[in-house]
Amino acid sequence: MYKRAMPPKGSMCPIHNTSHSLVECRQFRGKTLEEKSELIKEHRLCFRCLKPNHRSRNCKSQVKCEKCEKPHLTIMHRELKPNQPPSAPQKNLLQHRHRSLHRCRQKQRQIKDAPQFHKVREVINGEDQEPWAHRVDLGWVVIGEVCLNGAHLRQDLTNQKEAISTYYTQLTNGRNSANFRPCENAVEICQILNHEKQFGADIFTQTAGDEELGRSTEDLEFSNLMSQEMVKDAAGNWVAPLPFKTGRQKLPNNKCQATQRMKTLVSSLNKNPKKKAHYFDFMGKILDKRLACRVENKFLKEEDEAWYLPHFGVYHPQKPDKLRVVFDSSATFNGVSLNDTLLSGPDLMNQLLGVLIRFREEPVAVTGDIEQMFYAFKVREDHRKFLRFLWFKDNQPDAEIVTYCMSVHIFGNKPSPAVAISGLRKTGMEGAAVFGMDVKQLIDDNFYMDDLLKSLPTVEEAVDILKRTRDLLSTANIRLHKFTSTNPDVLAAFKPEELAPAASLVENEITSKLDQINSANTGSVLEPTRGHIYVPDSRTESKFKYQKDGVVGSKWCLRPHGSSCPSHNQGENVTPRDVKGQCWLG
Repeated sequence: MYKRAMPPKGSMCPIHNTSHSLVECRQFRGKTLEEKSELIKEHRLCFRCLKPNHRSRNCKSQVKCEKCEKPHLTIMHRELKPNQPPSAPQKNLLQHRHRSLHRCRQKQRQIKDAPQFHKVREVINGEDQEPWAHRVDLGWVVIGEVCLNGAHLRQDLTNQKEAISTYYTQLTNGRNSANFRPCENAVEICQILNHEKQFGADIFTQTAGDEELGRSTEDLEFSNLMSQEMVKDAAGNWVAPLPFKTGRQKLPNNKCQATQRMKTLVSSLNKNPKKKAHYFDFMGKILDKRLACRVENKFLKEEDEAWYLPHFGVYHPQKPDKLRVVFDSSATFNGVSLNDTLLSGPDLMNQLLGVLIRFREEPVAVTGDIEQMFYAFKVREDHRKFLRFLWFKDNQPDAEIVTYCMSVHIFGNKPSPAVAISGLRKTGMEGAAVFGMDVKQLIDDNFYMDDLLKSLPTVEEAVDILKRTRDLLSTANIRLHKFTSTNPDVLAAFKPEELAPAASLVENEITSKLDQINSANTGSVLEPTRGHIYVPDSRTESKFKYQKDGVVGSKWCLRPHGSSCPSHNQGENVTPRDVKGQCWLG
């Protein structure tokens, strides 16, 4: 039996974001049928049962209108005007053709037995195995295999009914568009060469994009968006929109979800005073640097499209006292998350192997780091409403919980890496004329995300290019710091606050530290052809010991010719003699 379908318990009304169903919503019932249909389309609901995540053709709900007994809810019933037929015909060319065809079929019996319509008025003959045609009063009739606008009937088709019909010609078999093969006799002249020497002259012509992988439609859409809409603000920062997908689903207001997650977080922090102190310290830095701003109550309207980001804290695996707050862009509410609606963008990160091989080319090695790379790129103001979060007012634990919004691209957003790398390379392109093409080339080829790895022939060249790169990035308020090098003369050219802790230990220093290294069972040594770098283990919390994806880790090394091999185990005694002739060992 049919019964009236009711939404499941816990379903949310998309108008009010409350627990009552759309069928029970008085505001929805008061709308016109056209307004109801627009609302259903906007929230991608099923027209049969008004539930999300499926279409009416796939709906399994057994519903029946109480007025017309059709398979839809009664509130979606269309009242017909008096004397109005059930469905008004639409006047178009296709229906006109159907009516004409219907009239023609009604006269079929009258013309089928009329001999005059079968009389051949004209004949066009062909060679053997070629088609021929004859004209009757109803038109031309072609017999045999015919080239129909560059297409032939496939020889493997045995159902010849699909090719010829008395009243119309069907060129395709239902939805199958491959019934005909291309015409073998169709030749199109694309170019006429004036001289034989011109033939094949441009076959091996090289272009700038020859080595690039082909990009998907979404990647091209992302790249065009960044090239057109990433601009600098008055302070010099790059400002980019959130790259939403075309035709994306409208995001529901998920403040209730964020509120519940915030309650759980507060309860967790109250049980762990140390984590609570680290959490408030991190959030205080975000607010002090104006990476987030308070949202006034007058802008908090339930009917506006907005998104609230739940957040949680994670500790660095080798820095137990350093906590980072992560915004959960993958949190799902009503079947959708923020990351579901965003383009991820192309993979713009340099290949790690290439970065490492270029890093070992010259004797003077230098490294650097971009400070909080994602936070250097701001979000366009009209998109910040999708980066809202809840936190204590003025970062005071006893204050009320209010709404903030991030003003920069954040960790956790799917497109943030591609946005940051796009902005970094755009900075290099913009400043190449002033700071040099070699700086642009360094930015394009020698960064692995936010880590710089470069080697130069001399100390002077290393200092010069590092300073020009630092100055170029500073024009976009991107800070390059934590410099390290195999040569102390390079480090002497920079201020102490620009250097990384334990920046460099050269060959004579390694010798004096050898006993200390062996006694501590520390990590590894870098020994290029000329120069040394000692890489301490995790107990010294060196910059090099922890790198994303194993830039410098404890599992692999590179031999002089670039082949990989297993390295010494972590904690094993290692001396320069153990790694002589190798580049990386860690």
